[in-house]
Amino acid sequence: MRRALELQRKQVHIILLISTVVLILFFTFIVRETLEIRHVGSRGVCLTPFRELKGLFTATNHWFYFWQIFLNILLFIPFGFMLSCNLYIQRRPNKLWLPILLSGLLVSISVEFLQYLSSRGYTEIDDVINNSLGAMFGWFLYDRMLKAARSKKKI
Repeated sequence: MRRALELQRKQVHIILLISTVVLILFFTFIVRETLEIRHVGSRGVCLTPFRELKGLFTATNHWFYFWQIFLNILLFIPFGFMLSCNLYIQRRPNKLWLPILLSGLLVSISVEFLQYLSSRGYTEIDDVINNSLGAMFGWFLYDRMLKAARSKKKI
């Protein structure tokens, strides 16, 4: 019975992880395209790191840069959290940060590459950095919640 519950839990975690990737693609290619004035066929690439962070502090439209950074981080927090849930079964939580970071980088680079190929959106290194940071925040949140749950069991 316990083994069946564990298998069911693993399946739910995998489904939720896949759902987060689908949501990332949905928000990147569907929602964002309907909210922003970009036309199919408009393609741009910016490989200057921390351009948005600099714009946050120096540009007159600093709120634009704030939302760009914030939403890119927020988009990948569930991914990092759910990937932590899946990897926790195989590794100790404090050893999860590197696979989470590398997975965040890989998924983010893939999304940016798809944006470039489909001529939808602007391909930026800042998006890769912020998305990876979001995945790390997801891992950090999972790690803190796991530690809190363990300390609560000890009481």
